[in-house]
Amino acid sequence: RGADGRVYVPGSSVKGALRTAILTDWILSDNSPHSAFGDTRKGFPEGTYLHTLKLKKDRNGAVLDDAVNSILRGLSISDSLPVSDTCMILAGKIDADPDGQTHRINLCRECIRPGTALHFKLTLDQSVLHQKITAEGLMRSIRTFDSFYEKAYLRHFTAPRHAAEVSYDSTLFLGGGVGFFSKTLTYPYLGEKDGLQAAINELNRSFRKHRHEEDRADGISPRTTKYALYEGELYPYGLCEVKLS
Repeated sequence: RGADGRVYVPGSSVKGALRTAILTDWILSDNSPHSAFGDTRKGFPEGTYLHTLKLKKDRNGAVLDDAVNSILRGLSISDSLPVSDTCMILAGKIDADPDGQTHRINLCRECIRPGTALHFKLTLDQSVLHQKITAEGLMRSIRTFDSFYEKAYLRHFTAPRHAAEVSYDSTLFLGGGVGFFSKTLTYPYLGEKDGLQAAINELNRSFRKHRHEEDRADGISPRTTKYALYEGELYPYGLCEVKLS
């Protein structure tokens, strides 16, 4: 909520989701071999794909692998227009296993009600981007991410009972609680086999009590999908359809 108490979605949240989609698209289009980056705490080597501007150099004139050189400087998203309190709900949290079994978590989240339209202003500064990112290219990247999400992650899960009818075409995941897969690049960069092991390693470090080494038997890590319970139906957390106009 802003200083006036009204709800809004930060543009930085949308830009983060777009970053994941763009990099997923570019990684999957890159035919060069991707070496495992081992300890994922060191981070994904995004500079190869993003830090391509020549704004910051070392004393010898070499371009630095630095966020100052990120091409995403040319992409900006405004905060959303205010969201009415009538569009806000409290939703129970449900985890679903690969076999469709559900577990009610003793937690509610304040959420934006399904069906609510959010409005943002997208600016693409082509003096920085040089057509490497366009409106059409953004939509292609989003669809590539969605296709990969369904192929590499969602196919491991049976939809739980009372799951709402939703589409994963031209969608992004926004907000907290939407899951590891939608906020990392482990699987597109390393592939499904090595990505699985890397995800298990990372999640074991962060959540020692959750026994993520057991995820290997299900072929996917993490081994739950996240849903919000609203009016008797289960909606994937944070799933938003994207339209450019």
